[in-house]
Amino acid sequence: YVWSSTSDKNPERQHAFAVDKYVVKGAKMNGKTLNSVKYVWCAPAGKYTTLLFDEAGAHYKTAFDLLTGKTITYVNVTKSSSSQNGFVCCFTTCPGHIGVVNCTDSYTCTLCGATVAAIGHDFTGAWQKDAQGHWHVCQRTGCDATDTKRAHTSRADDGDCTTAITCSACNRVTVAGAKSHTGGSATCQSKAQCIRCNKSYGTLATHQPKTDDGDCTTAITCLWCDIVLQEGEESHIDGIATCHSYAECARCGMAYGGLLPHTPQDDDGDCTTAVTCAVCDAVVKEGAASHTGGSATCQNKARCVICDKTYGERAPHTDGDGDGMCDSLNCTWSVG
Repeated sequence: YVWSSTSDKNPERQHAFAVDKYVVKGAKMNGKTLNSVKYVWCAPAGKYTTLLFDEAGAHYKTAFDLLTGKTITYVNVTKSSSSQNGFVCCFTTCPGHIGVVNCTDSYTCTLCGATVAAIGHDFTGAWQKDAQGHWHVCQRTGCDATDTKRAHTSRADDGDCTTAITCSACNRVTVAGAKSHTGGSATCQSKAQCIRCNKSYGTLATHQPKTDDGDCTTAITCLWCDIVLQEGEESHIDGIATCHSYAECARCGMAYGGLLPHTPQDDDGDCTTAVTCAVCDAVVKEGAASHTGGSATCQNKARCVICDKTYGERAPHTDGDGDGMCDSLNCTWSVG
């Protein structure tokens, strides 16, 4: 705005002007530019306010009050013989109480003279908090009053030891969460289970092979789930078997296959002699405990009925008829 005069009838505000003397150009109301708008004092009780008038002196009953910065409604605007103003205005309500305002004391409005009740504290701000509890501080300018301090009320524990428990009102941590889960062992099928809260955590472990049994034909499987991690070979290879040792696999060193049959040495024809292997000396055929059968004579030993070998001792001569000669046929033995 550009004022046409610098004189001021209200040294405290510099916004109240006598009619017909002070004119502001270019003022707007409800989007309409007013080429000549007059500002006046409100005469009753010496209270200052501002009215808008057009060029013809018509009063806009809804106007912007320069003193309070609010839109107000005036009624009953009339001419007055007052040498101070020339107009008298009466409004239905005070356009806006003015005075020293605080939360706990009433004050007298400097515009209308009314006693205005204390506005009370504004405890709508964020919670203030410490380890013992939480409270509000008044949000009004110049007031640092607090409301009643309340003890924290913890939210329900979710069962996870890493989750902090907080106050349900102010969100302050009442029980700190652990930095991480601990203990337990993961497998390829299940995660580790925390020893504090029994929650599963971390990732699945890789497959753990069972101990290799050393046989290249045996597949290696997972210790936990039995999935095949390494296929076994179809068969052992190479190596030479004998009658007393198996073939040895060239890949894994395991003995495999069967033993070769023994190679018996030549039979000496004596049934009491064991037949052994020509390679390993193992007994291929047990010898009889003794010869058997046959009858010894005074001329010949008994002949074994199994192997036809003679054995034992010859029988003694017999002289049954007392002629001094052996009774056995063809025996030439004689007494003396």
